Amino acid sequence: MRYSPFETAIGFLVLIAAIAFGGYAVTSQRLWTSPQDTYQLEARFDTIGGVTTGTDVKISGVKVGRVAGFKLDPLTFEASLQIEIPSHIALPTDSAIRIASDGLLGGSHIQIEPGYNVDMFKEGDAFELTYGATNLMDLISGAVFGGLGGNAGASAGDDGFDAGGLDGEGDPAL
Repeated sequence: MRYSPFETAIGFLVLIAAIAFGGYAVTSQRLWTSPQDTYQLEARFDTIGGVTTGTDVKISGVKVGRVAGFKLDPLTFEASLQIEIPSHIALPTDSAIRIASDGLLGGSHIQIEPGYNVDMFKEGDAFELTYGATNLMDLISGAVFGGLGGNAGASAGDDGFDAGGLDGEGDPAL
């Protein structure tokens, strides 16, 4: 079998490209990066919709940290996120945190809206103002069917209970 210098050069270029893509994948996953001086904060959400470990944390659209981990609180059934922030970024304790969408087909990121308090978060503190992920299908069904959650059969004053609550003889309806 004969090998031409052109085929050898193309194979070499493909090998270089594969190594470059592998190097990018390793560095983007922070497998071999040096640890920065950071502090962790906690945020509790009713739903985290698509947020995973490593999700970006942004302030004014600029990446300032990442999600270090998450767990489910067995008592409240809330998702508890651990957020890593560089220690040179001091956040006021009245800051708000929310899960924002990257677009209709994109993923999610964490958006921090800094407050105005003079007291700053310290290691292990928790956000008081949290806003969970918005379910796109709930918004669409709410717009189409009216109201929240798409409950088309409910009227404005309908709370799901019988108005009288009695069976006509003074006894509670069963």
